[in-house]
Amino acid sequence: MLTTGFHDGIVAEVSDLGGRGRRKAAFTLIELPAVSRNRRAAPAHTTRAGRAGNSKNAFTLIELLTVVLIIAILMSLILTGVVALRRHAENVKTLGDAQNLEHAIRMYQNEHTVWPGQNSGEDKTYYDGAGGTEDQTVIMAAMFDSPRRMTLGLDLRDGDLVSGRRVDHWGRPFVVAIDQDGDGMVTLDATISDLGDPAVGATINTNIRRKVAIMSWGRDPADPAARRVFGWIY
Repeated sequence: MLTTGFHDGIVAEVSDLGGRGRRKAAFTLIELPAVSRNRRAAPAHTTRAGRAGNSKNAFTLIELLTVVLIIAILMSLILTGVVALRRHAENVKTLGDAQNLEHAIRMYQNEHTVWPGQNSGEDKTYYDGAGGTEDQTVIMAAMFDSPRRMTLGLDLRDGDLVSGRRVDHWGRPFVVAIDQDGDGMVTLDATISDLGDPAVGATINTNIRRKVAIMSWGRDPADPAARRVFGWIY
């Protein structure tokens, strides 16, 4: 038997089948609005949660700028290290070339009992023939004309000789001073006179207690603080 009644303004359906209670098949008027509100509110809640999750996974502009700044700093440090290594390698090569030239000059003197190109008993600085220096071609020609030149240890490659002069890594002739008066002292005294050289006017004037002294101007002779390369063997 199905009866419908009002109880405190609430409509309810009651079923009595065989004296056993039956579960309600419908929501009450009070429950329906609440369920409807929950169903409508769920997507909004889910959307807010999704936005919150996305905001946590995304980078902010400040974070991106920080990462870019760190990468830029690391790149600058790497490039600085690469430049320093390259310059060190250039200096090492030039030092080896200067020592090789000094070795050849000493071997020539041992073979011939005179220095290559020697025509007096005065100390001389061999460079480009300007500013009171002798032309370096004088000693290079003497060594190449020697019958024993193959034993002098001259390890020359393409580009090592320019206009008959032995040049360094940067294309400038080595400055060579030889103790021709036998007092055990030489003077490196030279000036870059090539007008096409950005370092024109750079000078060197120093006394050294050696029989043979060889110097390269280095990478930047115009800079007073720049490093010169001196090729001492012993």
